[in-house]
Amino acid sequence: MRLGGHAEGPFMGRLGAEAGAAREAYARLMAACARPSRASVMLGDGTVREEETFDPAAAEAAMGAVARGLEGWDVRPASTARNDDKRRLFTKFSVEEAGHRVSGHLSLQYHVLLYYEPDQRVMDCQRRLAEVIGQAGGADERRAARGDEVARRMLAEAGVGGTGEQEIFEALYNDAALRERIASEVDAGDAGARELRAERAALLSELDSRLLEVYRTSHVLIDEARLVGGEEGYLFSLDLERAGGGLDPGAIGGAAREAIARRVSQVRAAVEAEARRRA
Repeated sequence: MRLGGHAEGPFMGRLGAEAGAAREAYARLMAACARPSRASVMLGDGTVREEETFDPAAAEAAMGAVARGLEGWDVRPASTARNDDKRRLFTKFSVEEAGHRVSGHLSLQYHVLLYYEPDQRVMDCQRRLAEVIGQAGGADERRAARGDEVARRMLAEAGVGGTGEQEIFEALYNDAALRERIASEVDAGDAGARELRAERAALLSELDSRLLEVYRTSHVLIDEARLVGGEEGYLFSLDLERAGGGLDPGAIGGAAREAIARRVSQVRAAVEAEARRRA
């Protein structure tokens, strides 16, 4: 049963009020952790501008602090799920108490935008890359033509010239030494193309290393359906269930009620303490 929504009876109402307060404190906590800052970034055309971002590490640290306040709970360390430009930072925790399980879930869902760092070297790399790609394209065509020429000549020398494609394929498949001789001769005349391919790979790698990630989220509380749907925001949930199913709040004894209530209050206290610290 989800705590914090509609509840019947004083006991479930008490738990719901505690969970609701914890949920609002969590919203304040994530708003503080995801407080926007400004970053200078560069577009692919060299335009430099300011973008809003935040530091997900602050939210991860806050989740860790909440977890440390849940003494006696089974806590899953905060981790990040990635799906294209969407990321979800989350942690889960649970505890068994008086034949019942209290479980919680904290999440922050956000999107990642990629820009370049504002550096002239990025533009220099892009210009040189365009030149190399053009030169490498011509070199690849010349390599393919030379490969065909060398293959035909060597196949003819091996007595397979003039046969059909299937025979040529079988001849190459069955003769590893012939394949190696063809590749070796083609590579011998391909030094310039190899250098271009190596430079192209190096330029692409350097451009990747100069990418900056900008993080965006919406400062709203969301539910599981909106989380799964990819919406930005924060999720806080707290559930109570009976071990084996069939939760009946009216059948929970007085001592068990107090034990469960203490656990729910523990969550509220841990979240509120970290929210105050980061306010």
